Amino acid sequence: MYRVVEVAELLKVSKVTIYNYLKEYSKELKPHLHKVKSITHIDNTGIELLKEYMTLKGDFKEINTNEIKDNINNTPNTEYIELLNEFKEFKQTYVKDLKEQIETLKGEIEVKNNQLENKDKLIENMQVLLKQQQEKTLLLEEQKEDKKSIFQRIFKRN
Repeated sequence: MYRVVEVAELLKVSKVTIYNYLKEYSKELKPHLHKVKSITHIDNTGIELLKEYMTLKGDFKEINTNEIKDNINNTPNTEYIELLNEFKEFKQTYVKDLKEQIETLKGEIEVKNNQLENKDKLIENMQVLLKQQQEKTLLLEEQKEDKKSIFQRIFKRN
């Protein structure tokens, strides 16, 4: 696929001429036109159709068609290649960033798991201490009752 400017250079006409033909034969050329970031691109079949229409109208000066075909087939679309390279770089950077985020999140999960384990141990210790405290309180209450009952026995009121 080639930009309109590149097609104009290949066919040795102005880009305005190319746009005029694209407008005039839009129905026939539409399947061969592609928009990439609001830039119109034309595929090889579309270029051949343009050549035919231009020849019919006399706007296309017969030049060496082999030269045009060679240019079409051998000239890399530098903008497209640059976009592909930028996309590859972006993808690699994005994947690298995602991997770093995953590692960071794994570390955070490990820290949280340790915090939860410590919290569970503290709760277990608190429960043991509470149970011991309750047992001591019960014992003290029983001893207090026993002391009262002895005291009450001695000083009974009649």
